[in-house]
Amino acid sequence: MGRSDQYPRRARRHRRGRLRRVPGAGRQRVRLGASGIRCRASPSRAVRGLTLGAERKREMSELVLNRLEMTRLELLEEVRGLPLETLEAPRPGGGWSVLENLEHLAALEGAVAQGLSAALAGPERSDLRRAPLELVKDRSRLVDAPAHVQPAGRIHTAAEAEQALADVRRRLLEAIAADYGTERMETRGFEHPLFGPMSAAQWVELVPLHEARHLEQIRDTLRRLQDQ
Repeated sequence: MGRSDQYPRRARRHRRGRLRRVPGAGRQRVRLGASGIRCRASPSRAVRGLTLGAERKREMSELVLNRLEMTRLELLEEVRGLPLETLEAPRPGGGWSVLENLEHLAALEGAVAQGLSAALAGPERSDLRRAPLELVKDRSRLVDAPAHVQPAGRIHTAAEAEQALADVRRRLLEAIAADYGTERMETRGFEHPLFGPMSAAQWVELVPLHEARHLEQIRDTLRRLQDQ
């Protein structure tokens, strides 16, 4: 096969994803598709000297993306098929209904997507600090959600909730598609109401942790409703 015969095949490969250069990691393909973003360093460049720090960041990026996907699957499996009266029932003892939890999750992720879009288009910040995100899943720590992400009765059915969650996930992935796994995710960010200035990378980490917290809250609500 002559050299010219290889060009169409190479062109097809380049159309699959957007290539960006990552310091110390050579080229990295960031792909936005049906299952989300995938970050993959080219093997040839990795063999020629991918630094340990860059390799670790790549592994962490993949881990967070997997958590985003798996936590969402768990959430949907938990609530699909529930009757509307169960979804709407207030939590015994006080608290949000299942439907209100789902609306809150959609509102929060939509706000994160909007914040990431603005932050990644902006300048570097020198005040970003590593936040203790492990505290997010600790349900013994009660935190009032900001007013703009509290449920407001805009979602009325399970189908509406699932569509809203799918829409904000698409917006989140689109917001980070060009920069995920790069230094920009570490040097850009915006304020968290509890943790203060937080990097874009940590905002993405926060989403599945926050969703897992509310998944446990939903499970607790369903147990209490069943025990009534």
